[in-house]
Amino acid sequence: MGKKSKRNKKNNAGSLRRGLAAVPTAAPAAPASNISDTNFRLMEAQKYDEVLKVESKYRHLDTFSDDPAGDVHILYAFGDAIYADLKDEACLDRAIRYHEKAKERIDANANYRSKTSKLIESAIGMNLAGFYSAGRDMKKTISTHRWLLANGNRDEVTARYVIQLSDRFNLFEKFEYTIEVLEGSVDMMETLEEEVQAETNLIRAYIGCGEFLKAKAANKKRISTDINHFVDWFLSGRIEYGLCNYEAAIAHYRKYLAEVQKQEYESLSASRFDCSMDLAITLLRHSADNEAEAFAIFQEELDRCVNLLDADNEACEVVI
Repeated sequence: MGKKSKRNKKNNAGSLRRGLAAVPTAAPAAPASNISDTNFRLMEAQKYDEVLKVESKYRHLDTFSDDPAGDVHILYAFGDAIYADLKDEACLDRAIRYHEKAKERIDANANYRSKTSKLIESAIGMNLAGFYSAGRDMKKTISTHRWLLANGNRDEVTARYVIQLSDRFNLFEKFEYTIEVLEGSVDMMETLEEEVQAETNLIRAYIGCGEFLKAKAANKKRISTDINHFVDWFLSGRIEYGLCNYEAAIAHYRKYLAEVQKQEYESLSASRFDCSMDLAITLLRHSADNEAEAFAIFQEELDRCVNLLDADNEACEVVI
């Protein structure tokens, strides 16, 4: 993804529900019918419950007008409104089906694409990729992302969409997809926070793919911009471990754990556990003389997990 060109900021300034595409504020290219006009007005006002009333009335139809672009807009509006009112997996499946139908119609006929608003097409692609990632289908997520870029919609891609996708890919250890999405796109981030998030996700993906030299170079750049250096210590520890620089890795892990313990970051309890495990493993890799400390760390984390389980069970008993 190349450097972001200058574009209308309004495309990215809308409310991004759950990190997905904002509702486009541009009018449809060619309003097709009363249904299309009504849906557009309701979507612009974010009255999703009213859109759902229209959807319940016309969902049995396969087509809604004589204008192909109008059908695409209607299908998009129905799917987006369902996701906005998401209650369960069935709702997610319905939202996906509407967006898939819209995408299929765009792909099936050049006339659809020529008459469909670029903003709508981009929103369909970003939403559909987000839906697939929420449903844990990473292959469909990346194929939809590729479709979005192949159709020349790079300028409409939002920073939050890219970050969300990379978060999901890293969560499910599809690191190669994270690298594909983020490489060359960090410069499209519009705030320092977004830039740091994107760089961090990319570094984690490099580490996951065993590309430790790339990770080290990227982390060096990241450290120069991020004020939360304790996170850099954790990443640096994993990088140095991957490069078999165990002494350096141990030093970074110790700095990270000391900072987390000092600040009592509850939100980083899972990362603290991971770092403690990494430290213990690295100590064992470094020298047999470190066995006592390593096993003490293992025992400490085991005891902490048992205490957390006991606390959860007590809370459940109180509720009951």
